[in-house]
Amino acid sequence: MVASSAVGAIPAGVVVGGLVYRVPARHLIGGGLLVGALGAVLTLLLTPDIGPLLGAGRAAGWVVPGVILTGPGLGAVMTAASAAITGGAPPHRAGMASSVEEVSFELGGLTGVAVLGSVLTAVYTATVDLPAGAPEAASDSIDEVRAVAGELPPDGSRSLLESAASAFDNGYTLTLVITVAVLAAGGVAARLLLGHRAAAAAPEDETAGDGPGVAGAVTGTPPSPR
Repeated sequence: MVASSAVGAIPAGVVVGGLVYRVPARHLIGGGLLVGALGAVLTLLLTPDIGPLLGAGRAAGWVVPGVILTGPGLGAVMTAASAAITGGAPPHRAGMASSVEEVSFELGGLTGVAVLGSVLTAVYTATVDLPAGAPEAASDSIDEVRAVAGELPPDGSRSLLESAASAFDNGYTLTLVITVAVLAAGGVAARLLLGHRAAAAAPEDETAGDGPGVAGAVTGTPPSPR
């Protein structure tokens, strides 16, 4: 299901690639982050047993529309950010800028997965209610619960699975709420801070002779022909 985000991300990247020097990067990056936040909200609302739009017993595939909506937002962000980073560097430093961009994307992705995964696991461990006779290892993860559930009597197994599912839902909900908050805050910050950055860089770019400059990359001004 996570791969379904590519359905929206790939076309968005192509479209935004043609807009980076026509539309200011702060609009593309800020707007993309806000679209990603909207997709995360829709994912939460469509999650069976958690979101208010669907009742219990629905398949988990209902979250796909929200994941697909997240794709165009994040695709636009990555394309516009890449253009702003590499386009803001002089030609002889383009390789360095590209390296910084790649490391930033990889580090950001890994940090996000680590932090959100840790939050989900911590909430699960703190809220799972183990029935009598359940091993302590069942509080480590829902996979451990499934592994030991077959070793318990029917009533204990059912109680353990229900408690684990409830605890996992708590962590899942908090993780998505944090995701929405971070994406929304990032969208607002990008629109504000990148605008100030472009205004501050404009006088410097007027006297520099290399590349489109930071202001051109951020504001959407194409490089001047040589």
